[in-house]
Amino acid sequence: MCFGISQRLIGENGLLKHLTKMLGERGLEKEMSEHLGHGKSEAVTNATGNTRNGHSAKTLQGGRVAAQ
Repeated sequence: MCFGISQRLIGENGLLKHLTKMLGERGLEKEMSEHLGHGKSEAVTNATGNTRNGHSAKTLQGGRVAAQ
């Protein structure tokens, strides 16, 4: 019984995976809004004309990366 509960929480399709994905996406959306100077559904108001151009699925690969 405990195994089933832990699989639902930390398994391949568990709650932790979904929450982590949602948190990462929310952070990236916020970062993009800050960078472009407007929210996802707001009109473009910056002088550079930077705008959102849609998005597509991305796959991140794990490993060690040097951060600067």
